[in-house]
Amino acid sequence: EYYRDREVPPRFAIPHTFDHELALRWKALDEIEKKQKEELEGEMRAARIKLMDEMMKALEEQEEMLRKTEVQRREEEWRKNDELHKLAELKKAEEMRREEERRRLEDMAKQEEQKRRQIDWEIAQREKAIREGSAGPLQPPAHGVAGPPNHPMGPP
Repeated sequence: EYYRDREVPPRFAIPHTFDHELALRWKALDEIEKKQKEELEGEMRAARIKLMDEMMKALEEQEEMLRKTEVQRREEEWRKNDELHKLAELKKAEEMRREEERRRLEDMAKQEEQKRRQIDWEIAQREKAIREGSAGPLQPPAHGVAGPPNHPMGPP
């Protein structure tokens, strides 16, 4: 049966008949569909490429914005750290100034105390000399002789 069907040539529509006209219309419709599909596929490819380009551009802009934000954050952090450092230096300088002033006042008080003790010692020596009847010039004690505490001539 296969060979018998193959012996019969294909059947084509006779030109200018209803079948032939119908086949031509179907053929034209297929060609229009093919052409429109190719155009649509081309448009879709172009739209995909355009969308990918827009996405890449948007990502680059977002990354740039994030970089700028990070730079601004770092600059702000640096500025705050710098201010804190300057403030700490000012506090340290103020503390050093206060400590120096306290030491200076302590030294002045010690000097005043030493002067007062020296004067008291000298007065005591004059009174002693007056009681003993010697009104001669006052001589500081020799080294090793007991003098007032913290006296430059007193015991070491």
